[in-house]
Parts: sequence; C-alpha cells; structure tokens
Amino acid sequence: MIVLDLEWNQCPGGKEKENKKLPFEIIQFGAVRLARPGGPVVDAFNAHIRPSIYRKLSPVAKKLPESAQALTSELDFPTAYQAFLDWCGEDTLWAEWGAQDHGVLAANAAYW
Repeated sequence: MIVLDLEWNQCPGGKEKENKKLPFEIIQFGAVRLARPGGPVVDAFNAHIRPSIYRKLSPVAKKLPESAQALTSELDFPTAYQAFLDWCGEDTLWAEWGAQDHGVLAANAAYW
C-alpha cells in the first residue's frame, strides 16, 4: 500500500490572478510504502520538483518546511512522476494524506 502526500505551489498573485487552465503545481512528492493497510512502513519516496509553471513560490508554499529545496532541484515534473511510478511498481493500492492530492496529481499528469 502506498500513502501519498503532495506539496504544491500556486499563482503567487493569488486566486484572482490565477489562470484556471493551469493546475496547482506539484513541488514535492512524499510517499511511504506500508507492508499492508495499517502495517509498518517498509520504504519511502521523496522528490523535490523545480517549479516551471509558477517560478516563484506563493506565500503559502513558502511556509512549507522544505519548499526551498524545490527551487534548487534539477527534477522536472515528468521525471519525478516517472520515478514515483517506477518506485510504486506493482503496488496499486494508494491512499492520500490530503483530500485534494489525487485531483492535483491527475491535473499535473494531464498538463505534462
């Protein structure tokens, strides 16, 4: 079982300036693999992604503990996403930490 937690960036100018065609931009993948639902953690995945849509961090994203690592990362979303999928392997049972993570991931995958 994979438990996913994403961090993302949005338009630094706020929602009123945001282009509705652009997704919230994922800047970090965090995930753990559980031996079974409710079981122990057996592996972890972490990737910081360089922002490409919104090159500056929003005030909310700046408050994230590891947000500065995204600004210096060499990874782009397609590379990080493929690495995440490769890490998941055959494990297709997923849970998410935040209620919006699935939709943000789907929007980023469709965009890229």
